[in-house]
Amino acid sequence: MSFIEKYFGKNPFIGDGGVKITEKDILEFIDRKIEENLNLDYKNIDKFEDPDDLSNKIASFANSDGGLLILGISEVSIGEDQNKKFFPDKITWSKSKYKKETLEDRLFIRIKPWIDNLRIYVVRNDIDASKEIYIIDIPKSNNKPHMSKNGFYKRKNFSSDFMDYNEIKNMFMETQILKEKLIENILLPLYGNVDEIIKNINFEKEINTDFYDINLNRKYRYYLDKFENRLLTKKIDDFYEIINKRNNIISYWYAIINNIINNAISNYAKINGYNEPVNNMDVRAIVNHIYNKETEINIPIDKLLLNRQSIDNYIQTNPVIINLIRYKYLIIFKSGEHMELNPIQYNNIWSEILENVNKNLILNSIWSLSQEIIEKGSNLKDNISF
Repeated sequence: MSFIEKYFGKNPFIGDGGVKITEKDILEFIDRKIEENLNLDYKNIDKFEDPDDLSNKIASFANSDGGLLILGISEVSIGEDQNKKFFPDKITWSKSKYKKETLEDRLFIRIKPWIDNLRIYVVRNDIDASKEIYIIDIPKSNNKPHMSKNGFYKRKNFSSDFMDYNEIKNMFMETQILKEKLIENILLPLYGNVDEIIKNINFEKEINTDFYDINLNRKYRYYLDKFENRLLTKKIDDFYEIINKRNNIISYWYAIINNIINNAISNYAKINGYNEPVNNMDVRAIVNHIYNKETEINIPIDKLLLNRQSIDNYIQTNPVIINLIRYKYLIIFKSGEHMELNPIQYNNIWSEILENVNKNLILNSIWSLSQEIIEKGSNLKDNISF
């Protein structure tokens, strides 16, 4: 849960625009009189002109447990010294020259490294939309420590304190260990898995997603989520989602292909006076084997159709076939009888099969999904860095 959702009960960052936070929400929030604490800070809008101090405050949140900084609410104090407490007072609207983009730019050049997933939400005045306040949602960082303009800070109660040498050193070590675990358990095996899938994608087979299902979604995804790289996580999820979508309809492939084949050859057989039920159509290559022994090899025409591969291409790339002598085209009937076709007869049937295969929406969706897997996988590999 984001801090903005924790304190306002709304998340404007979810979905298409999320749930809008309005001036009314801000006024109701002030009325609740929530005290400044480890995860909450109020700043008068005048702090817009002091980005050095703002960057210190924001980095201190990221180096601790994260939090919410509302730029545009003044504060009022109660008590003295160690008993002093700070509460929200009133809205202090921005000047017309203040812009969210300017604020982001000023913070970006002062906080190193930048805080991934830091988000700024703008709340506008109901009457004058040029007047704004800024809700800055700062996640707990797993890429800490973050240095701001004046050094390294951590959050302590309602203040930002300098970190000492050992605290800085320990943060660097903790982050380095997490990065090594991320590389070892996620990025390296993920890259290898994606690379293998897109290089060896086979149109008639399901794609094995054990890596994603067993490791990434359970034990080892912990390291990826720690770094909250939402862009990379989304690309990973999209890649495996499209694979699962393809796998879910792959069982229909052979039934569709074989139905198309059987319809075409049944029609042809009936036209030529054969009324027996058809079992299948075979294409067999008569070849000389490596020992010059004549061999008959079945050509899997259903697989060729699924892969959009021609018979000639299959023959040329098949390492078993050394010297091709000729093809034999057969219609096999369920009775065990067969009808041999000449090349012209076969080509007529083949043309009808190809036409129906190319018109089939499910098969076309499979080819389209397979191409999308290759494209998304290549894009994902480009976004995996070690």
